[in-house]
Amino acid sequence: MSTCSLCLTQISNHAAFCHRCSDSLRNTTPRCHSCGIELATSNTHCGECLSHPPEFDRTLVAARYAPPIDQLIHQFKYNGDLRKGRILAEWLNSTLPQSKPDLLIPMPLSPARLQERGFNQSAELARLLSQRCQIPVSYDLLKRHNSETQQIHLKRKERLSAMRKVFYTDQQIKVRSVGLIDDVVTTTATARAAARVLKKAGVKEVIIWAVARTPRPNDKD
Repeated sequence: MSTCSLCLTQISNHAAFCHRCSDSLRNTTPRCHSCGIELATSNTHCGECLSHPPEFDRTLVAARYAPPIDQLIHQFKYNGDLRKGRILAEWLNSTLPQSKPDLLIPMPLSPARLQERGFNQSAELARLLSQRCQIPVSYDLLKRHNSETQQIHLKRKERLSAMRKVFYTDQQIKVRSVGLIDDVVTTTATARAAARVLKKAGVKEVIIWAVARTPRPNDKD
């Protein structure tokens, strides 16, 4: 027996959540096939991705960035609660399609941020997913320069500008497809910049795998 990580109900399997909580987390709202943003219509792509196609090919997210997922992410990311990381990785793994990429790469932190936080939450998620999916993971192919810019306070256009030339790699990547692992997708500025570098290094397909995607600014309820 184990316990649901949200409602604490006892469950007979080793899943992260009970069936009731899992159903509540599975948002059936249509999402853009490219960036994963929720759509108000049945279109396959949002207007932004149609007018400015991203460098990545697809975004797969497990949930909306809202309670209770956002609380689990915060405890994992800022409080170093690795148990919450295992729960989130298990949930993400349960929502992924059968087809898998050739390689997992975590979204890197800058050296300064890594030293400050003590660990990279995306690298921890990638490690756990690699074990569950039997997909190799590389922690050093994609690197990030030191940057003091606080992305969380920037508007979307400012993020896109700030993220240019933030990432780099010093070698060719000899795999066709990469799953780029992140905890939260906000404006896609980070994902676009990272995918651009991966594509230039030889990757043909970049799929963003993230635990959560923020809703539209005017659609948070």
